[in-house]
Amino acid sequence: MNRHPILRTSYTNKKGKAFQIIHEQLKCSIHIINAENRSEDYLKGQIILETERLFNREKAPVRLNLFTRSAQKHILLLIAHHICADLWSSDLLFNELRLWYAAETEKVSLQQIEYSLPTNPPYTKFVHWQSEMLSDPKGEKLWEYWQKKLSGELPMLNLPTDRPRPPVQSFRGETHIFRLNEQLIQGLPEVARATGTTLYKLMLVAYFALLYRYTNQADILVGTPMLGRQGREFKGVVGYFVNSVVLRASLSENLTFKDLLAQVSSKVKEAQRYQDYPFPLLVENFQPQREPSRSPLFQINFTWQKQRWCEPEKELGFKMEP
Repeated sequence: MNRHPILRTSYTNKKGKAFQIIHEQLKCSIHIINAENRSEDYLKGQIILETERLFNREKAPVRLNLFTRSAQKHILLLIAHHICADLWSSDLLFNELRLWYAAETEKVSLQQIEYSLPTNPPYTKFVHWQSEMLSDPKGEKLWEYWQKKLSGELPMLNLPTDRPRPPVQSFRGETHIFRLNEQLIQGLPEVARATGTTLYKLMLVAYFALLYRYTNQADILVGTPMLGRQGREFKGVVGYFVNSVVLRASLSENLTFKDLLAQVSSKVKEAQRYQDYPFPLLVENFQPQREPSRSPLFQINFTWQKQRWCEPEKELGFKMEP
């Protein structure tokens, strides 16, 4: 928390406007929970309860829970409000926690850790950079690009459902996890190499094709998050950088998978170049006809995540004990 100002930032209202307060020091308590002789189901239930507990915006935007399983086994649960961190930030935090833990157990000296960790600008520098960028010609160029790509009447994705859509979106949903079979997983990198593309683009194209099969709609909009960390300056900064972009694909019965792959790959490359335009601002400027039962601009999301947890050796320049 000393290293990353965003983790000791609280939020309040003044005359109806939101303000952030960056504290010199802000305590983050650790809740220790005795989970010895408890079942895995009990542990999972407690973890879900902790993750669903609301944050007090006037306190630290992070919480720590330590579940004690035995004298040698503990589970550390770190919960961060999305206002202060994204998935890339989680990687940064877990890597740093691993380093500080090694220092506490005297496997690595504290001085070596401090020397190896980079000095990063505060998240507020990114906010200032973004504000200046949006007010100069680059921001206008970004807006013109998205205005052109999303012109005309935007289609709503009508996936088949087992019951009528509620008039107001409730955000109460379920999580369903399933795995692709091993044979398919092993074959995907081969297909990516043969077509000269990445796994992300290959799976995204398959996703578009699947949506077309379900809906029979030829004009489909899919949202996908981009990293939002242009250049190396903000690579090690903890904060919320990720930004959603809208990918629009045109499908038809005569389109081959290879043609669709080329089309979507081109759109992804363009979106990466123009990803700095904030999605909330995009919605505000477009002012699309809002339906309380649906999300604006796109109604379905494709997220490709790759964790880099506990792989700090290359960046730090020395090897850690496992």
